[in-house]
Amino acid sequence: DGLSTMGPSELAGCEALQSRQYQSSSRDPVHVVRFGDGGGLISYQKPAGEFLHTLNTASGMHRKLRALGIPT
Repeated sequence: DGLSTMGPSELAGCEALQSRQYQSSSRDPVHVVRFGDGGGLISYQKPAGEFLHTLNTASGMHRKLRALGIPT
């Protein structure tokens, strides 16, 4: 089903990376971890607490965040 019990910062593998939660046009809360190269991880938190993670290039990250109504 593609869902994970690991949170976004844990999955990114670096405690120094911060995950920010946003309310968006998505029905699920969205967590964002930004990488230094402009890319990052967008994670959708499902009602049971599991996450659906998407890894994005810089251009993909920008496009998806804009589509979700999240500041880039």
